[in-house]
Amino acid sequence: MGIYWHEAKALIELYRAQGPLGRTATLGRQVFYTYRSQLASLLKGLAGGAEFIAALPKKGLPPSADTFFMLLGATEVVSFDNSEYEGASVVHDMNVPLPQQYRDSFDFVYDGGTLEHIFNFPQAIRNCMDLLKVGGTFVTSTPANNFMGHGFYQFSPELFFRLFCPENGFHLGRSLAYECEMGGAWYEMEDPKNLRRRVELLATGARIQLWIEARKVAAQLGELPLLPQQSDYAAQWESHATQLAGATPLHKSFRQTLRVYGEDYCPGLVDYFRRVRDKRRLRSCQRRGLRSDPRAYKQIA
Repeated sequence: MGIYWHEAKALIELYRAQGPLGRTATLGRQVFYTYRSQLASLLKGLAGGAEFIAALPKKGLPPSADTFFMLLGATEVVSFDNSEYEGASVVHDMNVPLPQQYRDSFDFVYDGGTLEHIFNFPQAIRNCMDLLKVGGTFVTSTPANNFMGHGFYQFSPELFFRLFCPENGFHLGRSLAYECEMGGAWYEMEDPKNLRRRVELLATGARIQLWIEARKVAAQLGELPLLPQQSDYAAQWESHATQLAGATPLHKSFRQTLRVYGEDYCPGLVDYFRRVRDKRRLRSCQRRGLRSDPRAYKQIA
């Protein structure tokens, strides 16, 4: 859990766009892993930036990230962890609901590599949402690809598109993917619901993380009012219901018909077309580091 170059860059951009972080909660005690030589350009023009760089230790163990959050306007940093071994402010297992005293009390909640290690993800993400005041911001930097064995989970972009919706009291802001190595590219992700298909990522040598920003716009009552459903399945269910109601079938193209009926009647043919599709996608994407449809992942940096 920590703040590397990519996370530092994105947090500074968030601060410049939205202003001071305010009262901040972190999942786990965050460590600051960004080196002095990497910070000069990131902190250029930021009040207190030079002093922050000068105070970083020249060698030895990396410092806590609390002072970095303070630089970005955090008035207090409260860390939540299942153990006190890293000096967490609050010892709490995120697999279970939060005590009432911590709910609706933070302006900013940051997950920098914890959610993928918590088995009961639905409760853990609900806790993150409950920590926030209305108007507060949740940010996660979380594994998406090539992290097998790192934690319990690697996350799909669609999970966050469906979860942080108005029905759940949230507005989804920046939704990005980035290559973890220093100087790796950033990509803006498109909602699969808008593309009407899955936003898949083909094999790439880089480790890919997601960067998700979501603002709480309304209070929540009880259970999440909307439990996420994957958009392509939801569209198929809606189409099926429309057909049962006697409306004109929506499966007009050969591809749609094959997808809907082919797996039942011609699974071998469906598998053949999928293999042809994947080979074509891979060939057309060889020149890009992130091998996927450019409509799904648009490089921005």
